[in-house]
Amino acid sequence: MDRNLFFQISRNTISQAFGKLASSVSTLLITVLITRQLGIIGYGDFIKAFSFVTLFYMVADFGFNATILKTFNDNTGKIKSALASLLGLRIVLSLIIIIALITISYFLPFDLGSNQGFNPMVKKSIIILAFTVFFQSLFLSTNSYFQYLLKYHYSLLATVASSLVTI
Repeated sequence: MDRNLFFQISRNTISQAFGKLASSVSTLLITVLITRQLGIIGYGDFIKAFSFVTLFYMVADFGFNATILKTFNDNTGKIKSALASLLGLRIVLSLIIIIALITISYFLPFDLGSNQGFNPMVKKSIIILAFTVFFQSLFLSTNSYFQYLLKYHYSLLATVASSLVTI
């Protein structure tokens, strides 16, 4: 194996590991902060809203990165154009998803008598969290470019900055 390729792979692997570590630590801190502030029921409501919204992250992803990188791997000029198109597609798709999430949130069930389902605070949280789909789409699109360049340390910087802002 070429020494330079080995160095690139090692650096990218380490960057991905540190990115996952930063994300995991921030998730733990956020969990502690939310649980202390809102209590168990409030944390449960937060998880309900967040889990509902993150289901739509998959729609925003849709496996586009792998398809773009596989299709245009050999032609640098085409891949930059394809990645720009991918970014545009994801922006439009994320706006559609945000509108869908806001609309769907109004129709989610809630039983006032048993306090089960999606109470008004959870629905408001879904509306607020819906906008994270846009930022996730941007992250996914830029990450595909970093993946193409084999420069995951840029993704690490974005992940660490995102984790700090989220906390």
